[in-house]
Amino acid sequence: MMQKRQPNAPEQQGLKARNAGTEATRPVSERMSRQLSKAFHCIEIGDLQGVKKALEREISINMQDADGLTMAHVAARSDSLPSLKFLVEKGADITITDNKGASVLHFSAYSGSMGMTSYLINECGLDPRVKDYNGKTPQYYSENRGKFRTSDMLAEKTRELAAAERKETLGMHGLKRR
Repeated sequence: MMQKRQPNAPEQQGLKARNAGTEATRPVSERMSRQLSKAFHCIEIGDLQGVKKALEREISINMQDADGLTMAHVAARSDSLPSLKFLVEKGADITITDNKGASVLHFSAYSGSMGMTSYLINECGLDPRVKDYNGKTPQYYSENRGKFRTSDMLAEKTRELAAAERKETLGMHGLKRR
């Protein structure tokens, strides 16, 4: 009778570390898992010194937990704009999605954070039309949670982007006709 192969401890943790510029992932040790949990906690309470220490201790800024969350996701979920700005300044990839395809912008919209959502769209250039694996946009989540000011802001930005794309398309066609 063949015995099933048991996964080793790092694989059981389900953690992933993204290498800069690649999509490759690798299992993370239990010790690193604890370090990442501490970093997440520091972000949640707004302890930037703790986040800095965590980054000095071999923690990758884009490391993901078992759910695919990065420090940037936790900052957005916690409505910690100073933490998110710090992470972006240090090179955090805010385009990484979690295991359900939710972006940092989805988390920000879900929490209803006007300031963070505005920062992500206007200063970081994230597209408010991005969809998670269920086909839901950040606006859907903010509206569903009754965060109507955030939802309205996302709707307005979506309309602006659509109008700009139409204008660009029409402009390109106009050039061909001449």
